[in-house]
Amino acid sequence: MKTKRLRVAVCVGVVVLSIAGLAQLQTNGDERVKAIPVEPNREPKKDLRPYMYTKLTHSQKVFEGLVTRDFVKIKQGAEALKLTSLGEPKIDGNGNRDDEVFEHFKTEFLRLAFKLEQHAEAKNLDGAAYIAQSLNSTCIACHNYLRDELPNKAPRSPGSEKTK
Repeated sequence: MKTKRLRVAVCVGVVVLSIAGLAQLQTNGDERVKAIPVEPNREPKKDLRPYMYTKLTHSQKVFEGLVTRDFVKIKQGAEALKLTSLGEPKIDGNGNRDDEVFEHFKTEFLRLAFKLEQHAEAKNLDGAAYIAQSLNSTCIACHNYLRDELPNKAPRSPGSEKTK
């Protein structure tokens, strides 16, 4: 009985997040996904927009697979999320900012996308739904960080060494 409740709760959570995302897309008109500013008082670089939109599209494919119990779609979406994430440009485009928090989010995203692919291969719907929810949470946390915290951090100088 707990498994059934958990499955329903996860599905409801994913539906709510997807509806919120679709509503956001509709309210922005032609600007489907707004890039996240990485520096205060500066318009965000446009080169992140295609990556964010592509990730959103692949996430929707995963969601469609979850609600239709189509493990092929879940796996394809997970694979595409991994590939898209690996191809993303640097945060500021110049490679000047060495940000460990962003790298942590990126690594966690890749790890979860890989786990999602494994659950799809094993035809484990509950596991895939749980990992998909974790992926969504990671996306939200990373976007909050990039929008709210990273702009206030001083960039590392190119020659500075990491200290332990």
